[in-house]
Amino acid sequence: MQKLYKKTNLKESKMITISELRVIEDTFFKSNLVYYKPSIYKLLDKYFKEENEYSEATDVKLKNLIKTDNIMAYNNILKGDVKKLRKELKTTPKQFDENLWRGMLPKIRDLVVKNLGMDFKPRSVFFEDSFPEGLGGFEAKGASSITIFEGNKDAGIYFLNKRISSFFSPILLIHEQLHSCLSQNKDKNQMYIEWFEEGLCQWYSLKIYFELTKNKNVLEYYKHRCYIFSKAKDEHNFTKRYYEYMKIFSKLYLHGGQKLIGKMLLDYLANKRNNVNSYLTKKLPVKEIPKSDIEQYLVSFAVEVEPEKIPPVEYLVLKEITIPKTIEEISKKIKVPVDFLQKVVFALHLKGMVVMKDEKKIEMNWRKKDLFEKDLIKPFWPLKR
Repeated sequence: MQKLYKKTNLKESKMITISELRVIEDTFFKSNLVYYKPSIYKLLDKYFKEENEYSEATDVKLKNLIKTDNIMAYNNILKGDVKKLRKELKTTPKQFDENLWRGMLPKIRDLVVKNLGMDFKPRSVFFEDSFPEGLGGFEAKGASSITIFEGNKDAGIYFLNKRISSFFSPILLIHEQLHSCLSQNKDKNQMYIEWFEEGLCQWYSLKIYFELTKNKNVLEYYKHRCYIFSKAKDEHNFTKRYYEYMKIFSKLYLHGGQKLIGKMLLDYLANKRNNVNSYLTKKLPVKEIPKSDIEQYLVSFAVEVEPEKIPPVEYLVLKEITIPKTIEEISKKIKVPVDFLQKVVFALHLKGMVVMKDEKKIEMNWRKKDLFEKDLIKPFWPLKR
């Protein structure tokens, strides 16, 4: 196998080759697929590895996700989704310019100061194949980066090359610099309140990323990633937890805007723990209206509409009966035996998804058609596959 994460030393750039898993993930998060995406995330996690760099073999593995039973409903839908992923893969960055983002540190510092009103010295950033000696346990736990605080050996922020993402590592870099700002302005005896500090750093890392790049698409990909991880990852996954903290901050902002968050930050820095935590149980009626695109994006974390989820074969039937069809017509179209299809239609009828147009034809229930057309009815990947 080729040496992983080759770096090309250029005068103005230093490129890290992104792992095949991160390239596939980055493509997955930005692609509009038919499947309910959290249900197939683990399928990708199973076949693509962060230890391998992206290559032509990655695309071959993606193509070969469908191996047997090509006619089966779950593979029939997956075939179309894989085709979309392979097309979108062409536009996904395969390398990360570490010097470009190191060069952003002065601008990031200025935007942190502007947003939080506190000065600080940005921490040095390192992109390495492994964490410093003695900190390998964090890699085993799934950490993408770690921070070694000032006054300690090898102080700085360390990113693992194999976990670099073209879209999300820059946001994480800003997030860690916000922690640096807070740590340099805290009293040394101050207690850490996870939900508030992590929520604050995540909220402002997204805001500052937009102010720095004006790239709204990446922010949408990030929110989509958080949503998928909230469904597919275990309870203690960082991304899953921070998604919940963003929901809390969305509610705080809708209640009192930047002024309320600023007031809570002052309480936090003054070590008024009870004052900060009181907002976890307070009723927070909406009083603040978002005034810009970035504010509208940030508060959108408060609500995420869940699609209605059905088995793949039921989805294929629904897809066919936007125009009324007979059992025989559906059977011929999706290649499902009539006797089995009758059971599928009965299950859909019990869920209120279909109605009988007459004695022979089946039609989607008009109550569900609006949801189906707006992509709010999704097939889920079979758990045992």
